Amino acid sequence: MAPKRAGKRARSDDDDGVFELTYFGINGKGTSCALALAHSGLKFKVTFPEDWASLKPTTPWGHLPLLQAPDGSKVGHEFAVLNVIGRTAPAMGGETSEDHATSQQLMSQAEDIYQKLSKTQNTITKKEKARQEDLDALWSDAGTSQHNAKFGVPDYLHYLESYLQSKAGAKQGKFTANGLTVGECKLFATLHVCSGVKSDVLKGFPGLTKFYNRVAALKPTKGVLEGTLNMPGPFKPYFIP
Repeated sequence: MAPKRAGKRARSDDDDGVFELTYFGINGKGTSCALALAHSGLKFKVTFPEDWASLKPTTPWGHLPLLQAPDGSKVGHEFAVLNVIGRTAPAMGGETSEDHATSQQLMSQAEDIYQKLSKTQNTITKKEKARQEDLDALWSDAGTSQHNAKFGVPDYLHYLESYLQSKAGAKQGKFTANGLTVGECKLFATLHVCSGVKSDVLKGFPGLTKFYNRVAALKPTKGVLEGTLNMPGPFKPYFIP
């Protein structure tokens, strides 16, 4: 089902049936959306904005990612984009109530990690924004008995590891039956960001390691990470060590 109409642009024959995702060429909130499209079976393409100043006023919310459906309707916000993909390709949303709930929870847990990174971790535009003690805390295990405001990345991973081990597909590194819901795409994208900053971030988390390696080995995932699958190039690192 197409999202609510929010404006149109001129169309061409090449647009028929194609979902167009627009995001900056960085490894941020657009990566999960590109992965979800790549694994959904939907026709899609990813574009990087050439003139953000001109594009911004045409977006629903003044930011990216932006998904334009084949009918010209537009949707902004990462979670909204992911859920539109999940509704259009039901397997991506979780075909059972349990898998749908799992997918949604993974999206939220992964976003909690992303927000922690956004608050503290250095980026290509702010290379010295954090104190060293704050960076150390971000990547340290505070202990899950602490208030979650004090959690470091490992604390979030502890919960994810435990959650995965409660699932029937744990031995295959799957949180859901198909292992590729939009929530799993969001989680993989977030873990990929983390591993780009700290290469051993998944050490001590065997289930998450299996999940990450399984998704990373899939051809559509490789196409997105390499920037060769209907993309103008790869998403470049945004968060840096």
